[in-house]
Amino acid sequence: MFQKRKWSWPETITITVLMSLVVYAFAKVGGNNKLVVGVIEVIGILLYLAGSYINTHSEYSRHVWKLKAENRGRLYTEGSFSLAMHINYFGDIVLFTGLALTTRSLSMLTIPLIMSVNFIFYIIPSLDRYLERKYGDEFRDYAKKTKKNDNGAAFLYPMPMVIVGSVVEGKSNFMAVGWVSRVNFKPPLFAIALGPHHTNKGIDENREFSINIPDVSLMEKTDYCGLVSGKQTDKSELFNRLPLTFALLENRSFINDGMDAARSLYF
Repeated sequence: MFQKRKWSWPETITITVLMSLVVYAFAKVGGNNKLVVGVIEVIGILLYLAGSYINTHSEYSRHVWKLKAENRGRLYTEGSFSLAMHINYFGDIVLFTGLALTTRSLSMLTIPLIMSVNFIFYIIPSLDRYLERKYGDEFRDYAKKTKKNDNGAAFLYPMPMVIVGSVVEGKSNFMAVGWVSRVNFKPPLFAIALGPHHTNKGIDENREFSINIPDVSLMEKTDYCGLVSGKQTDKSELFNRLPLTFALLENRSFINDGMDAARSLYF
């Protein structure tokens, strides 16, 4: 309602179809949830309301400002847009994260994640180029002094791909993990983010795991680790492993960097 630029038919059709599928996915997955409304749902509803307000109020304020004759042809930098350049997109991410939480399904969180990536790498850069062409120095001055709310600070590129190893029910198991980061120097601390995976069972049972950093020669094996689950597939013999000679290492599956090209960390 409030957007001034014209929409192309391909853009209109794409967004209409995608949003329909997204809303259907939320309804389908959430509708199958038999649990009673609890804290997670309440948080999801609050996020949905907060995100809706951020998005709609920011757009409406700009719309009202643009209706004034003295503001025609000028860049809107007031209200919530004085806090962040793309705060309306931030509202989108917040409200869809809220919707995803109400489904009680981790898989639904991929929707706001994909939206964030789309905003960061496609929509926002394209919009910034358009605004710079239209408003010139006015936009460049605005961009210099205003935060860009595209969540870019939450990502470090390139992100490493590692192989996490654990012993599950007496067998070595490996999985590919993209979310890993050093979080402290002394003492050395690393953080990994795992969804609901078979590997977690071994980590929970033994309180030990390994982080293996593969080189390009292990690309195929790393990809395979990410495609198949240890719950259905035995990955214990996928890599050459060092003999487990130390008791403290007996529950950590790791890759032999003498035979397979990987550096390993033990936790």
